[in-house]
Amino acid sequence: MTGCRRAGQTYDEVTEGQLHAAKAVVVLWSSRSVRSKWVRAEATLGDRKSALIPVMIEQCDRPIMFELIQTADLIAWEGDTTAPAWRAFIADVRDHIERKTVASKPAAPGAAAPPLPPKGDAPGSAPASDSIEAAFWMSIADGDDREEFESYLERYPKGHFAVLARKRIAALDAPKAAPVAQAGVAPPPEPLKIPEPPTAEAGVRPVTPRPDAFQSKPTPSVPPAARKGGSAFPLVAGLAIVGGAIAAGVFLLPGVLGGGGAGQSPAEPAPSVAAAALPVETPQPVQPAAAEPASAVAAPASAASGATPAASPAKTFRDCETCPEMMRLEGGAFTMGSPPQEAGHRAWEGPQREVKVAPFAIGLREVSFAEWEACVAGGGCGNYAPADKGWGRGARPVIMVSWNDAQAYAKWLSSKTGKTYRLPTEAEWEYAARGGTGTAYWWGDRYESGRAPRGKTEETGFGEPNGFGLYNVTGNASEWVQDCYVNTFASAPTDGAAVAGGSSCQRVLRGGSWKADAGDLRIANRSRLGAATRDTAIGFRLVATD
Repeated sequence: MTGCRRAGQTYDEVTEGQLHAAKAVVVLWSSRSVRSKWVRAEATLGDRKSALIPVMIEQCDRPIMFELIQTADLIAWEGDTTAPAWRAFIADVRDHIERKTVASKPAAPGAAAPPLPPKGDAPGSAPASDSIEAAFWMSIADGDDREEFESYLERYPKGHFAVLARKRIAALDAPKAAPVAQAGVAPPPEPLKIPEPPTAEAGVRPVTPRPDAFQSKPTPSVPPAARKGGSAFPLVAGLAIVGGAIAAGVFLLPGVLGGGGAGQSPAEPAPSVAAAALPVETPQPVQPAAAEPASAVAAPASAASGATPAASPAKTFRDCETCPEMMRLEGGAFTMGSPPQEAGHRAWEGPQREVKVAPFAIGLREVSFAEWEACVAGGGCGNYAPADKGWGRGARPVIMVSWNDAQAYAKWLSSKTGKTYRLPTEAEWEYAARGGTGTAYWWGDRYESGRAPRGKTEETGFGEPNGFGLYNVTGNASEWVQDCYVNTFASAPTDGAAVAGGSSCQRVLRGGSWKADAGDLRIANRSRLGAATRDTAIGFRLVATD
């Protein structure tokens, strides 16, 4: 970049000039870039001139403003320029550039190149709406993050919004004044503090049950038994890239696929979209709700108190020697999603609402490599042998499996056993993962290291089970569920059914993974990817119905 800058030019001048001149602007969405408001500001400029081509290079939630733009999927790409995903991406870029070239008027022979945007606007005037400064300011103006206003002032000490930025910092630094008592008005009473009663099980936080609530008794603990290296992108003409480096004309995209990061999600939550009726995908076969009464399980907010519900024995079963071990759950009602005050809450985790699920059985553990290999040996699963990243196979959770792969395994297992095996719905998964609690994690509201496998996968059954006796619902591998992704629960079904959206929708992942941070390991955390995506952080567990 510095080689492109002439004496006296600013970074914004050069960048904005290149963005305006480029026929295509590629933004690389990763766990790091989605958190950068500078990347989003530059991507916004590319989008405004209809030149943006987004690419997913890591499992993460892209900013909501870019949700409706078709995004290329290079998450599993390992640098092979003959790979179908890479060739399709390059073809899309070239097609985009060609269309832009045809649409633009050819310059006269010998004509000078278009001038770069001016250094600044007239004093006192507003910056151009297509400037990086304006786009960045609009992304932070309504926030309360002091560091973002400082970042703006560091880059634009005499910017158009510098005075406003300093005022916002002063307001954030000012001590909050105590409320002034009005004459004749009694102050509100102190909130009643109710001590939490001791729990019967260590590490399980009590919840306030309904009269018919239950909580399954945990089973005894079982002792425990880098992102892919990237390569440089080839040369592409007429392109600018956002999220790693920016260039114009002919440039070399850097090897941004190297370095795994923590798999973090964007810090800025996505706003809720308007409520609309959603199609509902009911798991087959449908179990009539009236066939068996379902006990209700309360999942109140984090400050819940009350007596611990009486334990109800849960039964496990295995339909064949190589089948996954399953846990029967009685079903019931619970509060799905996270409250706005929960640390790490994101808008697409709500609004909270009560959901009722029918009785079902879910995998005690995630599907393992050994169980997957039984499918392959039995003629199923497309004879696909997923890579294990060198960590070992056997009882470790199978990884590098897509949503489509999970469907193939469920189909084979159903044929083998005569029962219906399928992915859990998103509601079933969260009900099971919470284990009767309403806290951020199944063990409480604060993250505790060592509770979830991180850094690499561990054998399924690692560590303590949750309140329903299920293992590794946080960490180890992120788990596919049946649902199509939606940005809000406002119109999502409340009967435990999956959200349907057609074969081309993105599918939901729950539970965080070995490379997730503490915020992404919360029970309510959600992410989504294409149904064909395979990644070292992705696995699954199944549900069984008779």
